[in-house]
Amino acid sequence: MGSHPARDAFAEFWTQREGWSTTSRPPRSTMFGIRDNSLVDLIENELAHAGLDRSHIHRNESIALPGSYNPSPRKWDLVVLDGDVPVAAVNAKASTGPSVGKNFNNRLQEILGDAVDLGRPYESETLRALKPCLALFFALEDSDASNRILRPVRSGFANEQGFPEGMSYKDRYGAFFERLIRDGRYDVICYLTSTRSNDPSISEPKSTMGFANFAQSIVDRITKIRKLREDSPVDPAEFGRMLARRDDLGNVVLGIASAPTGLSAAEATAENGDTSLSSSEAPMPPRQYQYDVCLSFAGEQRKYVDQVASHLVERGIKTFYDDYEQAELWGKDLYEHLDSVYRLKARYCVLFASADYARKVWTSHERKSAQARAYSQSEEYILPVKFDNTDIPGLRPTTGYIDAQKIDPARLASLISEKLNTSQV
Repeated sequence: MGSHPARDAFAEFWTQREGWSTTSRPPRSTMFGIRDNSLVDLIENELAHAGLDRSHIHRNESIALPGSYNPSPRKWDLVVLDGDVPVAAVNAKASTGPSVGKNFNNRLQEILGDAVDLGRPYESETLRALKPCLALFFALEDSDASNRILRPVRSGFANEQGFPEGMSYKDRYGAFFERLIRDGRYDVICYLTSTRSNDPSISEPKSTMGFANFAQSIVDRITKIRKLREDSPVDPAEFGRMLARRDDLGNVVLGIASAPTGLSAAEATAENGDTSLSSSEAPMPPRQYQYDVCLSFAGEQRKYVDQVASHLVERGIKTFYDDYEQAELWGKDLYEHLDSVYRLKARYCVLFASADYARKVWTSHERKSAQARAYSQSEEYILPVKFDNTDIPGLRPTTGYIDAQKIDPARLASLISEKLNTSQV
């Protein structure tokens, strides 16, 4: 039997992955100018092999699909455009390393959130059939951590839809993906596991989510959407205006950012007041964040922060902590991505202030992004935790803080949880 067609891409993936340092950031050679990775290359090549014109495939461009709940439009790893209309969106995600369990809830929430956010504008009868093919390529490291059998979580509520006993994280991901397909949240999913090696062993835990049919299924769905568009009277401009209309929410436009023609029409709809309710009558949905908290710290304080992050995850708090996001961060333009995280994607930023924090370039970048957010809103955003009395630029001495020398990580996580519970935003 021949090797798996994804073997070479995974071998390159692990080779580059092993090039990371053990610190909180990848080495400089992977931080700038490399926004692709071998797995996304593999997907693009397979789509072209299945008959898709490469000129229709867009990567590393400022193309974000329309969303309903997230005010920051989601940029996908790969978008296929037919003219000015998006017809497919593909995300490539991976979960690797010993923290696979700590990453599990965050990964599920991200994957489901992307599907719900993209699907909402297409729920009208007219647009439902034109929803882009939503595809997920997910890679899980085949390791002791991902194969360990887990005890089911018990609660006071009946949970017949929960994960059965005797499942590992690998099994749980498979069960979760099956539900997403069954419920129509995703059209196509490829789920692969790989050992960490330059000669990796590739497995397909779910036969219905194998690699062989992944690209062809996407192309078949795109072909169907194109045919429906040809038979539809909706042109790109009207398409954009329709995406901007959300009748049950007073046609409030949140995060509309599609292809140029549709985007212009959507923006015009909002600017010209083309809504069924007046702005005073239109109810605004509560702000949704990808993370409850993001943690900004210097590497010298990692031991303390790592314990805080563990306690937060145990409490079910969605936490941005670089150690949990290594696969997600890999290959991205970190200057741009971290600015988005610390400025837009979290309810609070917990800033661990110290002399080390004040002198480092990357912590300064994170701090400035967090402060830009703090200056733009009336509610507190930055929650300082001090290891010493070093002055941090822009952080006033009158700002309330927690003394890390007097509070252990478990107690700090408890205080963060209390802060989130009392938040009204």
